[in-house]
Amino acid sequence: MTAFQKILAFTIAAIYIVVAVALVGFAYWWFNPSTEEQYKTFGVFAGMILAADAALCGMLSSFLSLNAQARSAKDLANQNAKTQKDLEDYKKDIVEKIENLKGEIARQNNFIDKTLDAKSAAYNKLFVTTTTCYRELQSLAKGEYDKTKVETAESSLREAEALAANLDDADRKIVAKIVQAVMDLHDAADLLTSTGDTLKNDRQALWNTRAQDFGKQMEALRDRSPFYNQKIQ
Repeated sequence: MTAFQKILAFTIAAIYIVVAVALVGFAYWWFNPSTEEQYKTFGVFAGMILAADAALCGMLSSFLSLNAQARSAKDLANQNAKTQKDLEDYKKDIVEKIENLKGEIARQNNFIDKTLDAKSAAYNKLFVTTTTCYRELQSLAKGEYDKTKVETAESSLREAEALAANLDDADRKIVAKIVQAVMDLHDAADLLTSTGDTLKNDRQALWNTRAQDFGKQMEALRDRSPFYNQKIQ
């Protein structure tokens, strides 16, 4: 039993007692019985008073109970409405956060796609131009040297070097070493002044001396490529 129900029961009981005492007392004063017959009449009337009092208190109790129930139902309905609204607001907030997260993921994926495209283009261009330079300079191993082809290949490599801005610091350092190696070999080959077999031997010696480091830098760049290793650096 709740506190309100206890108070309600106590109040109704008090009303019943007060009304019963007042009406029965008034009836006793009115009848003022002195004989047995008068007492019987008074008893019947008092019983009617108590019955009417009980009925009245019962009606009052029902009214108050119904009123309390109606108030409780209204409070419950209001609470349910508030809870429903809170749930709707929470759901709306969750949906909004999910949509924002989806948008953020889409932007991140778009950025990653663009980054991978930029890296892919840079690596592809660098792989082609470094390989071309290597092949042209590799003619030194046979004592041959085509300055025009080497300069053309070196020019393409310098253009590709600009794309290294889209790569990591480690990649840029490797590219810088490759470009420097090509320039050094190019300059050293141009500075050779010997002729005949001596020139051929000098070119071969130049290649044998510097080719290994050049090849290592090319392998280092290849190993750094996420497309070659199938993983993102």
